[in-house]
Amino acid sequence: MDTFQSVSKLKPTRVWDGVLARTVNGDRLSIGFVDIEPNVQVPEHRHENEQVGFVLRGSVTMVVGGNARELRVGETYTIASQLPHSAKAGKD
Repeated sequence: MDTFQSVSKLKPTRVWDGVLARTVNGDRLSIGFVDIEPNVQVPEHRHENEQVGFVLRGSVTMVVGGNARELRVGETYTIASQLPHSAKAGKD
C-alpha cells in the first residue's frame, strides 16, 4: 500500500464498458475516481472493501442495498463491505 499518491498518476483501469476507474486502496477501504460515460449502467456487484465516493461532475443514480438515490455534484456515498450496489450515470 502506498502512503502518498497523486491522482493524476494513478493508472486508469477499464472496469466495464464505459467505466474507467483510478483506485486508491487501503486495507479495508477503496476510494475510486471513476469516470462513467453518460447513461452507462454499472451492474450490481459487491466487494470486500468498503467504498466511499463523491460526485465531481454530472450525476449518478446509486442503488445501495436496494435504496436508490440520484447524486449530484458535491454529494457523497458510503458502501459497507459486501453490500450489493449498482449505478447509472446521468445524461451528462
